[in-house]
Amino acid sequence: MMQKELPEWFDEEAARAEEQAISGQAVNKDASGGPVKPVKRINKAFQVEEGRVAKWHLLVAMEKGKRRGHKSGPELIDEALDLLFERYGI
Repeated sequence: MMQKELPEWFDEEAARAEEQAISGQAVNKDASGGPVKPVKRINKAFQVEEGRVAKWHLLVAMEKGKRRGHKSGPELIDEALDLLFERYGI
């Protein structure tokens, strides 16, 4: 199965994020509200249909582009899981 290439901007963003993580640089110095308590997370592998990958990257990029109130990829997954739990009564 042939894998789709990621958009050019994706590699640039990944490199920038890695540089920020290594340097300890704040991602958004203008964010209000002070320190945010990190949420403890565990890695869980999900398999996603190929046709949904590009939409996922677009959604994350759109959220990242918002100045305030944006959600990260893990936060979007949490939201999706909450919707599923609600739908199935869990």
